[in-house]
Amino acid sequence: MNNKYMEQPGVYEFLFIGCDRNGINTKNKILTYMNNMYPTTIIIDLGFKNMYPDIIKDFKKSIGKMKGHLDYNNKIGIFIGATGIEMCMCANKIKQIRASVCNNMNDLFTSVANHNINVLCLGSHLEHSELINIIDGYMRLTFNNIPIHTECVKKINIIAIVLIILY
Repeated sequence: MNNKYMEQPGVYEFLFIGCDRNGINTKNKILTYMNNMYPTTIIIDLGFKNMYPDIIKDFKKSIGKMKGHLDYNNKIGIFIGATGIEMCMCANKIKQIRASVCNNMNDLFTSVANHNINVLCLGSHLEHSELINIIDGYMRLTFNNIPIHTECVKKINIIAIVLIILY
């Protein structure tokens, strides 16, 4: 992790990328694409782990070190697994994370526009063109900031805090 950014005040546009053993090739394609198309985004490659809970543990530790430097209303992560479901289940256990599996544009649009996801989970089976469309959509779509959606996101965040406190 590039700690120079950590020493300076302010919030930066970080994007964590990680995968399990099934997503290595897909993650590498995403890294190449992101470095070319989104040069102002600070990409933090978490690498890969054999077991998907381990990569999410690394993600949690990394965001813990960045208190005050992350805006949880921005996009902050992309994780790739065999289906994406396993990554999503683990990521959603972290406070302030709203992760969703989006293996097509319809799921992506609803997840970003209505639910303000900040972590995108993908399956490693996606074809290159579909993968690029989903990544671009994730980076460019914005939350539809109308009362019903903002109220739902607030409730999701409250539920997550209560569950963390209880367990």
